[in-house]
Amino acid sequence: MKKLILITTGLIVALSQSAFANTQTYTATVLSGKIKKSASFTCTDDIYIYHIADANADETKTVKVSWIDPLGDRVRLQERSFENTGSGQYVWDGITIEGGGGSGLSGMLTGLFDPSAGYEDVIGEWTIKLELPQGGVEKIQFDVLC
Repeated sequence: MKKLILITTGLIVALSQSAFANTQTYTATVLSGKIKKSASFTCTDDIYIYHIADANADETKTVKVSWIDPLGDRVRLQERSFENTGSGQYVWDGITIEGGGGSGLSGMLTGLFDPSAGYEDVIGEWTIKLELPQGGVEKIQFDVLC
């Protein structure tokens, strides 16, 4: 069974002011307090989406963020507001995928020999769909591998 959990702490300090030079969207994880851009993640990574705009972005607007699993099911829909850093605007959202192995000793042993056990329905290509304030839709894909 898959569980998705919103990540809400520890990210804002990792964004640097220089990151706002251009509008961009990317997926990332956080390692040692720093954002690491990536398009491929393990089943135990915290996964984030960032949409960064220039300082002229309308910070009063919101973005709808849809997380779509490899089976095509929307597993999360979140409405996020732009945050202002002084030199730009950004929106972010994040998930953690949990599961695997099952419970008890047999589940732990299965996980030792097959790290993907219990994650079968989350392994593969995910899509994040951003519905932007100006009416556009941006899609970004990433892979979950175990």
